[in-house]
Amino acid sequence: MALVASAWVTTEQESNLLVTAPTVVVVDTTDALNDVQRRRLKVTIEAERDAAPIGSKLTIVAINPKMPQEPIQLASVCNPGNAASVNPFFATRSRAENRWRETFEKPIDDAIAAAAAGNSAATSPIIQTIAEVLARPDFDARVAKRRLVLISDILQHQKLGYSQLMHGDLWKAYQHSTLAREVTLDLRGVAVAIDYLPRPQYRAFQGASHRAFWKRLLTEAGATEVNFIGMHEPAPSPKVGQPNGNKDAPARLPLKVARPSRAPRQSVPQVQASTPYIQDKTQ
Repeated sequence: MALVASAWVTTEQESNLLVTAPTVVVVDTTDALNDVQRRRLKVTIEAERDAAPIGSKLTIVAINPKMPQEPIQLASVCNPGNAASVNPFFATRSRAENRWRETFEKPIDDAIAAAAAGNSAATSPIIQTIAEVLARPDFDARVAKRRLVLISDILQHQKLGYSQLMHGDLWKAYQHSTLAREVTLDLRGVAVAIDYLPRPQYRAFQGASHRAFWKRLLTEAGATEVNFIGMHEPAPSPKVGQPNGNKDAPARLPLKVARPSRAPRQSVPQVQASTPYIQDKTQ
């Protein structure tokens, strides 16, 4: 039985009802976590737990590298409210606290432990996992105030498909990939936060340009905001020719001044947009 006034949800059937302000945390378990990353995982998920409004649902899923269309659900629980929010006409503070711990805190703690114990895999289908999460009946466009949290190195990788373990233009390679044609993301109405996990072995492929790819991908998919947890992203540089732009950029020519003629452009050999990196994520 559920007490609607306090948003207490107890049965599996009731937990599938539409709720407002749901949060889904996607944990990338395709690479083993070190001690620092396990602590980040714990802190990030606990912060989402503590920020969850009463009656909202917190779902934690892990990437399933073998079957991306079926993310592994580690927990999906509604916040019944703790002792601080109890209505004394319905329950005592101790009863409310016990209920919060048993039905909300403990399942989340178990999910954190399961996620932290993940093993390495050969592929990281992150974009496919996001698409599947957006199709959940408790997280699709019918639900208001959705929040998506990614705890990941966000290095998309498929052996025979699009991979970010490569040098070159990530966006151009993605636009020409089968993945871009087959998987559509609709993040309209969704706020996205990313706990960006650096991997020493992939240092050459992570960094500002990599994060910029994901911010562009998620923003163009309609996300209301895209933030990197615990990071200060630099402000975008002004365009060439604008105030405070590139100091080496040529000044904009005034009107009615003839531009100098240019020498004919010489043809240059075409260069591939990107060079794949052969190494798998398991190496």
